[in-house]
Amino acid sequence: MKRLTIAISVCFLFIIPSKAQDAKALEILNKVNASLNQLKTFQYDYTYEGWGKVAGKFDGTVKISKEQGLQLRVDLNTIGANGKYKKQESIYTNGDSLRVLDKTDNKLRYGTASGGSAYLMSYAWYAVFREHLIPADPFAKNFSDSTLKYEGIEKIKGKECHVVSMNNPWGDRNFWYFGTSDYQVYGQRQENNQKEVEGGFKFEMTSLKVNESIAPDQFLFILSKDVSKSNENERIIAVGKKAPEWTLQNGANENISSRDLKGKIVVLDFWASWCAPCWQIMPAVDKIKSDYATKNVEVFGVNVWENPKLEIDQYLVKKKLNHYEVLFDKEAVVAESFKIGSLPLIVIIGTDGNILYHNSGADREFDKNIRKILDQEVD
Repeated sequence: MKRLTIAISVCFLFIIPSKAQDAKALEILNKVNASLNQLKTFQYDYTYEGWGKVAGKFDGTVKISKEQGLQLRVDLNTIGANGKYKKQESIYTNGDSLRVLDKTDNKLRYGTASGGSAYLMSYAWYAVFREHLIPADPFAKNFSDSTLKYEGIEKIKGKECHVVSMNNPWGDRNFWYFGTSDYQVYGQRQENNQKEVEGGFKFEMTSLKVNESIAPDQFLFILSKDVSKSNENERIIAVGKKAPEWTLQNGANENISSRDLKGKIVVLDFWASWCAPCWQIMPAVDKIKSDYATKNVEVFGVNVWENPKLEIDQYLVKKKLNHYEVLFDKEAVVAESFKIGSLPLIVIIGTDGNILYHNSGADREFDKNIRKILDQEVD
């Protein structure tokens, strides 16, 4: 998942297809671009079912309008193992301001992307085709992709569709479903290429309506009188601010709490096995834990948004991480308290409970910067 905002830019290029490319797939994508370029509004119902690294079941509705600037509303219902809704939420953004109404707990959270509240959009991406938000030619970026392949015609929810497949940057295989009559998007399927985190998802939509004006009140939330409100812009997670308190379990099912670690310097590395930048930096975090083992420093890897079938111990052995200690944030409660919308993320908390460092682990200087902070803080 990445830092989630609605800021999307497109580079318009005229590309001559290489001989390796599938001419039929390119023909379909050109027609899809032409069809999507004519549209200002989208409304549809959707179902999402994921397994492995993207496990989960959701359904709901989406409304998108680009008539007077971007307006997006997602009604997202999380389906539990018993087939019943365990959470119902409504999510709204106009590209900067954000609102999330948790109908289950009767809570409203709101803020702005520039104010550090972009993480509120994280779960909206289970319901939204990003290509619907791009101003023009949303599939132009794929025209030079040598992995493009036309897979034939299949039906999705009774709709006859052309199927085009392509690899994503991580080597997973994506299958797109485009209507044979209108060249609109009707679904997507993904197959994960990593054996240790086997998984994927299927996303299907029905009741598609396009270019029908959406009344402004369709983007509003109906609030009960007793709804609790939280301005996420005021809940600042940044260097110098007090870190959220947390409690997580380790591999032995023991509770590890921030309260128990007061007086220590704590390094938290938020990660998931399916996140390539995560496991690229994990050896450096493992070495930091080893090098500062005799100091007043505690280092933990916080596993979040993970494939439930992954054997963590085997994974650590495979990656030769001999010192790495894992805590489990299965419901992403602690990740959300730190406003994490992307992985990896490194947080250092000082002996006074204030944040000393809060930055993406993909920062090329992160190892040097972390050691500099630790050297300044340790006895």
